[in-house]
Amino acid sequence: NGATLNIYSYIPQPSISLTESLTSFVSCAGVTSSQSFTVSGFNLTADISIAALTGYEYSLDDNTYSSTLTLTPTSGAVASTTVYVRLTGATAGNPSGNITFSSTGATSQTVAVSGTVNETTEPLTNTSISYCIGDPVSVLEATESTGHTLQWYTVATGGTASSTAPTPIATSAGTTTYYVSQVNDTTGCESDRAAIDVTVNALPSL
Repeated sequence: NGATLNIYSYIPQPSISLTESLTSFVSCAGVTSSQSFTVSGFNLTADISIAALTGYEYSLDDNTYSSTLTLTPTSGAVASTTVYVRLTGATAGNPSGNITFSSTGATSQTVAVSGTVNETTEPLTNTSISYCIGDPVSVLEATESTGHTLQWYTVATGGTASSTAPTPIATSAGTTTYYVSQVNDTTGCESDRAAIDVTVNALPSL
């Protein structure tokens, strides 16, 4: 009868979905800080790729991190997956930008991240002091930056900090190492520890 039959086919489009409520990261230099969000995908024909962003790393278990991440679909789908993102804290500054999620044929999605990495340098101090047995000794000294507080230790890592500088003992020959750091009174960030070697020399034989 002259009628035209139009046949249409529907090809579902690949899509990526994100659920996130990230807040600004704040950390000390050398200290990592993580948050998480969820990612899912539908009608996918390829992996979901999470691109590298300077100052940040990604993980699926909040343990093993890398600068990029790939989510592989099963039967065209990536079920809702928790992805962890952390501020590496590698260098002081304000790393920020967009984390980009992409997959072939899908509209790329982004998550905005921003962060602050606070840095505190080691205090100034004389790192090598010498005495002879029986010499009068002085309390150890260091100079903290403005707005910082000195922390004294007897070990390179761990241990209990003291705000009181130690006084070496010069009763026997040998070398004792003391350590001092400084804490930023505003951010609470603590610097690396500076080592102070105190050497007590034996008296010369007569």
